[in-house]
Amino acid sequence: MALVTCPECGRKVSERADACPNCGYPICASLQKSKQEEAQKDFDRGAQYYHTGDYQNAFKYVSIAAEKGLLTAQRNLGVLYENGTGVLQDYHKAIEWYQRASEQGDTLAQLFLAFIYADGKGGIPQDYQKAVELYQKSANRGNAQAQWEIGSLYYEGEYFQQDYRKAIEWYQKSASLGYRAAQYKLGYMYEKGEGTRPDCFEAIEWYKKAANQGHEDAAIRLERIMKNIDYSVL
Repeated sequence: MALVTCPECGRKVSERADACPNCGYPICASLQKSKQEEAQKDFDRGAQYYHTGDYQNAFKYVSIAAEKGLLTAQRNLGVLYENGTGVLQDYHKAIEWYQRASEQGDTLAQLFLAFIYADGKGGIPQDYQKAVELYQKSANRGNAQAQWEIGSLYYEGEYFQQDYRKAIEWYQKSASLGYRAAQYKLGYMYEKGEGTRPDCFEAIEWYKKAANQGHEDAAIRLERIMKNIDYSVL
């Protein structure tokens, strides 16, 4: 059992103590905060190496931060393993680190895991059921891309039975968070009357939102629909 110095009274205390028995200072919480701060510094150093193109050192320091339990580092270590950046590509290791971050509720890690299982990447057996479960976990925690993915599954009828109304429901959630692909898809569905009555003005609103974020197809369809509106019937 290691002893640490209480920052408040200066006496030696067990590192496992919730609080200093002498002055009541929260030892456990203080140590945890200190470890997280150290891990964040390691991750920031790794990020600096990454942006200068020194991927081996980036991998080194992101790994250190991940081992210390930093959520962002764990997810990004998974990315480095998946892409083979600064280390040999290893999908099994990528899954391991994505899983650690996913278990802490990281929606991006859940999404990245879902992509691996959906595509059967790197020799990992394709498992669409597991992929959909991960999409749903991520979507339910507010990840816009995961919400769009579920909407697309309903739209295409690839895993779920095709259901345009369900697709609209999920696209609406994603689009409300600013995801431009969902905004475009909503515009298209309102224009074509898929799962809803045709509504060119609703379509225009969603096309505008997507186009304002640089979605080229949305801009093209917006221009086309604006030219074809018959204002005489309004």
